[in-house]
Amino acid sequence: MIDMRTGKTVSIPGEYEAIGIKDGVAQLVRYRKTDLWLMPVTGGGAPVRFDGVFIMFSELSPDGRTVAAFEFGKRGMERHSLTLLDAKTGRTIRKVTIRGLPKAGGVLDTSLWRNRAEVTLFYLHNGGSRSSYAIDINTGRARQTARYPDVSPHMLFPGVVSSK
Repeated sequence: MIDMRTGKTVSIPGEYEAIGIKDGVAQLVRYRKTDLWLMPVTGGGAPVRFDGVFIMFSELSPDGRTVAAFEFGKRGMERHSLTLLDAKTGRTIRKVTIRGLPKAGGVLDTSLWRNRAEVTLFYLHNGGSRSSYAIDINTGRARQTARYPDVSPHMLFPGVVSSK
């Protein structure tokens, strides 16, 4: 990782994936054991271990300590249950059952927080079109915010790290 202000470089251990940088802090995830490391771009900090296996992490919420992710179990991802995690302690805050997503298709990723109560989720519909939804973390209600018909499978969404 390169600090563009100073030119200083900081190595990221190979088992971590950088999923975002905001306000001088890099958000790094290690999958399987599921650690989240909020590392200042100048280096330092320590990973937090979660009890469980999580994928598709959101950015850090406006409260500065919550991330949303999907739990990945033995049967795959539970696509209608978002887990809110405390990035400072590693504890599960609560699970939110998502209501209002289409039945045909699947979740692509979580992303930016729209405000303190809504996180963005990207969805792939059968047929290839994509949509973004605001998920209310208190009620679980999904509200479509945009639809992207006939987009390239390589389209990047704001705040979503590409795996390609």
